[in-house]
Amino acid sequence: MAPDAPLVELEKVTFTYLGQEKPLFKGLSLRLQKGEWLSITGPSGSGKTSLLRMLYGAVFPLEGEVRVLGTPVDRRSRYRLRRQMGLVFQSFELLPRKTVLENVVYGAEILGWPPRRAREKAEQRLADVGLLPLKDRRPGTLSGGEQQRVGLARALIHEPPLILADEPTGNLDPANARNVFEILWELKERWGSGVVLVTHSRDLVEWSQGQHLELGRL
Repeated sequence: MAPDAPLVELEKVTFTYLGQEKPLFKGLSLRLQKGEWLSITGPSGSGKTSLLRMLYGAVFPLEGEVRVLGTPVDRRSRYRLRRQMGLVFQSFELLPRKTVLENVVYGAEILGWPPRRAREKAEQRLADVGLLPLKDRRPGTLSGGEQQRVGLARALIHEPPLILADEPTGNLDPANARNVFEILWELKERWGSGVVLVTHSRDLVEWSQGQHLELGRL
């Protein structure tokens, strides 16, 4: 990937599901550079999650080209592509029988890291999200906001250049939602990562002061 290449680039992308006549979006073009933040909003069924899934190779456009991290998505292994990203979802999907630290270490084990490095990085990420003192707790003893922050630490353990987040604050109250956004913003600034975020929160979109794409109004 060239140093000045966009992290995400869509050129005249049209997407529809099989059997659906009307495209969810048509002729969509956008760019996201390093360190930039893109919020995606729109009504249910407008294609927000589909667009995000397109960026990590789960679905493909009917027309146009999607390039992520400098390469067309349809020419890359989805497994290798996702290893270079941080994927954050609304559901926490934590392992209930593992401690907070073990849950985050698991994210590093998937990447094939040796145990010592995995633990060190896991503790760093837990410190980043303010949960290192709770590392020996089980997920079931945490609040929803704390569980989401554990999920954030696990997804971002490898300091990814691109973070894709699908409604990560959808299950949280406004205070915890703002806290998760602030953590994402701080890590983006530190690492120079790009962030693509699907959200329903207009307040948080305005707070981020980044790019804003509203689907359903193309």
